[in-house]
Amino acid sequence: MTIQEKIEKLAGPILERLGYKLWGCQCIIHQKQRLIRIFIDKAEGISLTDCEQASHALSAALDVDDVISEHYRLEISSPGIPRPLFYLWQYQENIGNLVHIKLLRAFNGQRWIHGTLISAIDGMIVVTVANEQHQIELTNVSKAHLEG
Repeated sequence: MTIQEKIEKLAGPILERLGYKLWGCQCIIHQKQRLIRIFIDKAEGISLTDCEQASHALSAALDVDDVISEHYRLEISSPGIPRPLFYLWQYQENIGNLVHIKLLRAFNGQRWIHGTLISAIDGMIVVTVANEQHQIELTNVSKAHLEG
């Protein structure tokens, strides 16, 4: 299990108890320092107080469980706009919406795909671009977000 998966497994239930949904998690190493960025959401939107509350709860849990042995910086925020997509369920909830996707490996010579999300099943998404449907494996998605 990766550090990111361990963090997601730990954070999900804690955030749920606080009334938030884990929208996404990123583990980034920048200038030899690890940044843990966690996006939270709820129906009414996220305030600064929500971010502070989640930060305190998650920071304590990460330290107690010793998920990350080296020094890290924890950052909590709302998904914002454009709303990033991390998990299959997020693609499924946004069928019919415009998406902008950056690929790890080029698909038909393209690293960026911009189109309408048609389906999301079993680790595959289908996006329509200029009346052509493209099947993309989620493992080939570097990052994705909703348009607008």
